[in-house]
Amino acid sequence: RLSADPNSLSNLDQDLPNALNTRGGLAIYSLPQQWLWFETWCSDETKAAAKIIDLCNNPMTKEPKLKSAKRIIPEWVDLDNEATKGMRAVLQALSKQRDEIQSAKRAAKKQQQSPGDTSVSEPSKDELQELLCLICSLYRCSCSF
Repeated sequence: RLSADPNSLSNLDQDLPNALNTRGGLAIYSLPQQWLWFETWCSDETKAAAKIIDLCNNPMTKEPKLKSAKRIIPEWVDLDNEATKGMRAVLQALSKQRDEIQSAKRAAKKQQQSPGDTSVSEPSKDELQELLCLICSLYRCSCSF
């Protein structure tokens, strides 16, 4: 058992096949190793033929997934850099949009735009700030907005 809690979903991948198999009705077949390669169970020699590499947690090492991904999949570093570059571009665009909105609000205030005018519909400063912080936290950026 992965969990002492009998209702835990972490036990489902073990308990369901076992229950179905012991009740005598459903045969269970495993995929060939090439279809799902796990570092914990598979050899390095078989990794080259793998169609899917599962970056599950290795209970023996407790290594973080991002660190293991960089070690197991050499292309990961380039893909991660590309994704980070794309996210930085998104952050810059959002920051620019935030600045433009703030500038438009200041200009509207100067013109004493009537409070009932709803011609400009934009996200609030707090909404943009929250989105920027969420994106930064997901990609561990060192940005400070």
